[in-house]
Amino acid sequence: MNNTKSLIAMFLLSFMVLSCTDDDKDVMDESGGSQSLFFAEEGLMVSTTGGDVVATVNWSNTTWRIEYDEQENAVVSSLSQSAGGSLSGSGQTAVTIRCLDNPTGKNRSQSIYLVAEANKERIPLLLTQPGDYLNSLAPLKSYVNRTTDPDFKLGTGVNAANFLKQDIVYTLTRSNFDEMTAGNAMKYGSVVQSDGTMDFTRVKNFVQLAERSNMSVYGHVLCWHAQTRKDYLYSLIEPEFIPGEHKSGKYIIDFESDNVGVSYPMTGNSSAIVEADPDNESGSVLHVGNDEVAAQRSYPKFEVTLPEGTKLGDYLTLSVDFRGNWNKGQTGSGMRFGINENSPSKKFNTPAGFGCPDGKWGRGLIKINMSDLNLTEEQKELTEFTLLLGSETGTGNYYIDNITMDWSITTGDQTIVKDPQEKVRILSDALERWMAGMIDACGGYVKTWELLNEPMQDWPDPTQLKTGMKDGVDVNKDNTQNSNFYWQDFLGKDYAVKALEFARKHGGEDIKLFVNEYGLEGIGSKKLQGFLDYVKYIDDTYAQKFPNSRGVDGIATQMHVSYYLDAAKQVEFEASIENMFTKLAATGKLVKISELDMGLVAEDGTDIMTADVTEEQHRKMADFYTFIIKKYFEIIPQPQRYGITQWCQTDAPVTSGWRGGQPVGIWDLDYNRKLIYEGYVNGLKQN
Repeated sequence: MNNTKSLIAMFLLSFMVLSCTDDDKDVMDESGGSQSLFFAEEGLMVSTTGGDVVATVNWSNTTWRIEYDEQENAVVSSLSQSAGGSLSGSGQTAVTIRCLDNPTGKNRSQSIYLVAEANKERIPLLLTQPGDYLNSLAPLKSYVNRTTDPDFKLGTGVNAANFLKQDIVYTLTRSNFDEMTAGNAMKYGSVVQSDGTMDFTRVKNFVQLAERSNMSVYGHVLCWHAQTRKDYLYSLIEPEFIPGEHKSGKYIIDFESDNVGVSYPMTGNSSAIVEADPDNESGSVLHVGNDEVAAQRSYPKFEVTLPEGTKLGDYLTLSVDFRGNWNKGQTGSGMRFGINENSPSKKFNTPAGFGCPDGKWGRGLIKINMSDLNLTEEQKELTEFTLLLGSETGTGNYYIDNITMDWSITTGDQTIVKDPQEKVRILSDALERWMAGMIDACGGYVKTWELLNEPMQDWPDPTQLKTGMKDGVDVNKDNTQNSNFYWQDFLGKDYAVKALEFARKHGGEDIKLFVNEYGLEGIGSKKLQGFLDYVKYIDDTYAQKFPNSRGVDGIATQMHVSYYLDAAKQVEFEASIENMFTKLAATGKLVKISELDMGLVAEDGTDIMTADVTEEQHRKMADFYTFIIKKYFEIIPQPQRYGITQWCQTDAPVTSGWRGGQPVGIWDLDYNRKLIYEGYVNGLKQN
């Protein structure tokens, strides 16, 4: 009989007697079957669970007694029948036992037998907790002493989606507990999408139903390295990649913005005056020289300011429209161009040589490559300069228009690396945005929050913060086996101080904030002191920045424990738990057991699966629950007792990602109460 489901089946084959003792023993029927005998405060159950009993006995004419290891103990004086008949096979009848004394000090490994005086037939019995007795117990939360502990909260972990169905999980949770912790629904990775958007729909529905059900919610969790959107968070601080692109354009001097009569300076004699186009093909043009004073190797000068983002070296060609006559500049020695010179030094073909017609406009025919100007590296960087151009002639009298410079820029790929300060700013904004969104989504109903979860590393030094770095390299980033993002690797040791600041900013001073950690109860745990030191650091640093605000309110110890069948190790473990409670109490802060559940470990150190747990082992686990709960109430002062949360309501399915196949629940997978339920009851009552 390894679970409560079997016990309920047993009850259908049972007969009730009054209690003789609280001691219990385990043994299997030598014939292959087994019976059950339970000593409890209110009754004793004997039942068959398979196979036949050893003997057929006339109950009305028989006196019975109980023996341990075949040594008779006079604890039963008589057995009277209330319904007549005989017990054979798997029959049932109701009987009464009168106790003469109480056999105390019996080892749990001893055998127990029910012996008939008439024929000395012996029925081996298996002591266990009957299902009907467990079902007679009140809901768990009713055993909390609300007089001595009015603020104590008995909590449980729940799957928010299952709770929202309002079926068995909802009923069981509401009946037995004061407070809920959503297993995953309120975590970063459950709300934040891959693009950074946030969906609080389930959170809002869960909290609103909790409020209607008069159940408080423990907000789990505001800042945690696990179950994040790892790729999104890393993308925020990735170097910014700017792909190369091609741009082109023109710089044009067309004189259209100049008033007629405006003059441009020349390098020598004569003039350069803005006039109307003599051919009426365009608006304004520049007349170089005139009929009275010809330009004698004198060239107009133009002050150029290039468009923003370009420099002279980006320009590929230069062209100019030209109109002249054969004897007035159309021929001569050729066109000249120059940059920041007294006289243009670069000589090119004549206008006629470029194809300009005599006495008519040659639009865009005079065109040179800027590379032919042989610019220096210094000149290529210029954005402002003086451009000189014109026809080298001693009888210059011509028109120019639309001086055009074509530019082209092709940029290469650029990578802009964010410095550490920029990463701090970006990730601080991301953390605050998430925390503010979650707190706001709960509409003020959630008054207690898990500010920080699991900050301390396990190895090699549990007194230090967790990290994804190794030898200065972020080895976590490309690890596809987790969704971890270590805020502390980028925000530094003060990441929790920032989280505390954001929580108070958006949640107010009245919310309670806890820091949560696992393994604090471990034998010889160094993590406990390192954890307490870090909580103190958070408080001290925060107080320096915000002297009028409140720091961390409470410490939450997860306590995912196991009962050890290695007796010496179990004794040592229990002492370690007491030590942890003592140190937590000494902080003066609220203390919460936040995720209590229990496995079972064999003497060889292997985990025992639910299907293999014996009734005796179930009882030991129940007693260990009683021990933990009583020690919490015994060691933690009343003002500091926030509450205890049972993490797993039921045993874990074999396929579960959390302690799969292990006996971690108060109920079995069919929601039948286990012996552990009584362990909880015994721990809570009379405190």
